[in-house]
Amino acid sequence: MIQKLKETVRVPEIISDLAFHASQILIESMNVDSASAENVGHAIADRMMRNWGGQSIYFPKGVSSRASERDYQIYEECNGRNYAELARKYKLTLQWIYKIVKRVHTEKQHQRRML
Repeated sequence: MIQKLKETVRVPEIISDLAFHASQILIESMNVDSASAENVGHAIADRMMRNWGGQSIYFPKGVSSRASERDYQIYEECNGRNYAELARKYKLTLQWIYKIVKRVHTEKQHQRRML
């Protein structure tokens, strides 16, 4: 297994982590040898640092495709009195639960009108 960059070289932790994960993907999915994977991982991280350095970058969690299913499930489970329980269960804020229920409710109303 590839080790993350040593502390002797002052590299931001996120860059070191990117190099590590890129190397792991190469090893796991393409059977690249460890040394080559490590070199490519560092090259990818270096390129990202040069191209995006100094910018604030947001990485979405990639849940939007799953959110729809989850949101409909939350709506089905909502009884009007269990918002806090749903927030805990789905690890979301109470405000987000309210927004989800309202949005799904509006969508369902729109669907009914279209029939």
